[in-house]
Amino acid sequence: MNIILTGFMATGKSEIGRELARLLKMEFADTDDLIEEKVEMKISEIFVKKGEKYSVDEINKLKSLGYL
Repeated sequence: MNIILTGFMATGKSEIGRELARLLKMEFADTDDLIEEKVEMKISEIFVKKGEKYSVDEINKLKSLGYL
């Protein structure tokens, strides 16, 4: 079973996800963390330097590789 939280930026998805994973004894994965690790930039830097489309493209790449 996977639980996916979606919503606008800065609404607490990561915080709630971490707590939910802890309570349910599940693994937690944050797409922002996965992207930042892969691209070696913070999400805020990606938006400034490369734009929102780049971030969406990176999420799609991670999905196709089975990370998400």
